[in-house]
Amino acid sequence: GEPMIESKPNAVQKLVSVFVLWCMAASGIVGMLAVQVGSGADQDQPAPMIDLSTIDTYVELRDQVYDADYSISIASTGTLKLINATLNILQDDDSNYSLNVDGGILILVGSSITTGATPVAGWNPVLNIAFENEATLIMEDHSVLAFPGRLDVSSSTVFVNDSWITSLMPTDF
Repeated sequence: GEPMIESKPNAVQKLVSVFVLWCMAASGIVGMLAVQVGSGADQDQPAPMIDLSTIDTYVELRDQVYDADYSISIASTGTLKLINATLNILQDDDSNYSLNVDGGILILVGSSITTGATPVAGWNPVLNIAFENEATLIMEDHSVLAFPGRLDVSSSTVFVNDSWITSLMPTDF
């Protein structure tokens, strides 16, 4: 017979084998990551919890509806800027909340501040908003302050451009 020729894999064959195994393993890992990322992206993420009760730095709220079940105070070092957002200051028979801008800045861009009331609320959603001690209110791009209550402005500056301030009549609620 013929002598048996023993073949030893050369370095190139080993390299190709290792590369193929690596590609198979990497594609499996990428596939698992894609499934994890895809499943997380489909779920609704809750709005972050934000404490707006005392604002003494720059705070920006954007593209959401925010409910505040407390009074809000903007200090002289604070700025609250709402961009395409709604801030509902929730009022009921057990609360008497207010928005006080004491030397700070409130900026509304395509946004609204209201009490979040509805005609079926069964309570009087009166809200008091005050600007004092050189505070600034800037409203632009169809922004709205809509609430029954008081708007007090003393020693402050108010800019209302293409926006409006209106009262929701307490008799409507």
